[in-house]
Amino acid sequence: MLPSSRVWETWWPRSVAAAPSGAHALRVRTPRPSRWASWGVLTWTWHCTRKGHRALSAGEASDSAVEDRRIFKLERFLSKAGVLSRREAAKQVRAGNVMVNKATVRDPFSKVRAGDEIRLRGVGKVVLPDWDSEPPRLVLFNKPPGVVTSLRTTQSSTDRHLRALQEALPAPYRSLLAPHIPALRPVGRLDAGSMGLLLFTDSSQLGNRLTGPGSCEKEYLVSVTPLPGARSLQRLREGIDIRDGNAKRGRTLPCAVALVRKDVNRARAILRFVLCEGRNRQIRRMCKSEGLAVEWLLRTRIGPLRLGTLALGEARDATADEQKALQTDATDVADAP
Repeated sequence: MLPSSRVWETWWPRSVAAAPSGAHALRVRTPRPSRWASWGVLTWTWHCTRKGHRALSAGEASDSAVEDRRIFKLERFLSKAGVLSRREAAKQVRAGNVMVNKATVRDPFSKVRAGDEIRLRGVGKVVLPDWDSEPPRLVLFNKPPGVVTSLRTTQSSTDRHLRALQEALPAPYRSLLAPHIPALRPVGRLDAGSMGLLLFTDSSQLGNRLTGPGSCEKEYLVSVTPLPGARSLQRLREGIDIRDGNAKRGRTLPCAVALVRKDVNRARAILRFVLCEGRNRQIRRMCKSEGLAVEWLLRTRIGPLRLGTLALGEARDATADEQKALQTDATDVADAP
């Protein structure tokens, strides 16, 4: 006799021709690598009734899915609300600065619902934005050099001379950073010495889609010295072990590298890089491995969004067409095999 309201995981061969379909379709997912690696995990939720056990109906499955999407870990809830990053949210919860339904909670992984009353000390009530009625905000910023991509509250001895985003972002958008709810946060990073296009959004889901592995293309113009040879350019295109402290990632992915302009007298060139990954100081490390020094680096494009004529240090909201194009581009990448 199967207990009620329990999820049973059954080992099942990959040839599941006899598996139910339609309203009773089962989700097959691949388990951890093991001697069962050629098998899948078959998950089926059973509900107990007076007449016995029955499979979840289509309507119940839909209601259950909606309900599941409204239950979050507390640190994830705070992140999705655009208040804090998940790491910072966990710190605030453990410090006793978060209340759920008027009770202090110190476990960042405790479950909360979208309808719960959640308050953060120094901020107040935190609610999830309704992205169905209003799309997330997307801001384009032309980051100048000398600005660190960080919403820091303290300065270290190494970056004391650098400006943070709170100081560099123009006034109309500066007020939308934390503790504003939902808060604008940078999408990815651009090192302090580099300049160009940096995106901000108040949707953690959109930010994660744009920074995940194999995310949308990013285009850069890079001034290097001395002049690179044909073999160096080819090695840059094919991928290089940049030794960025993450040996598991291995060589950089193949990318497009083109010679835009060269100055023989000054022994310098401008290269165009198009990458589909974003590793720590990737282009600078790639160039260094080929004996090239980077004089300046400018990011000109992220997916379909281009820097265009946006002045250095200025910012603007993305147009509706730009938002739609970026959402489509990110979706296509996520759905790619």
